[in-house]
Amino acid sequence: MFDRLTQTTLGWPYLVVLSLKIALALGMFVLAIYLGQSNIRRLAKHSTRLSKSAPQLMLALGIIVFILGALLNTLFEATIAPH
Repeated sequence: MFDRLTQTTLGWPYLVVLSLKIALALGMFVLAIYLGQSNIRRLAKHSTRLSKSAPQLMLALGIIVFILGALLNTLFEATIAPH
């Protein structure tokens, strides 16, 4: 039953996509912390380019992370498929 999972060699493409997904997800986490500190930014009375584009950047990173997750699933399924 679990034989196909225990004998799987994923390879470099899977590991590269996985590390890219983790890095982008961590970037989203940092951006969410930055967006959560909006009171501090209001006190500073200045808006930076990052503060203006942060919501769009968060959305774009979320879409890319979602697509990378689908790609990881495809790579894994292709690896465990019987030849």
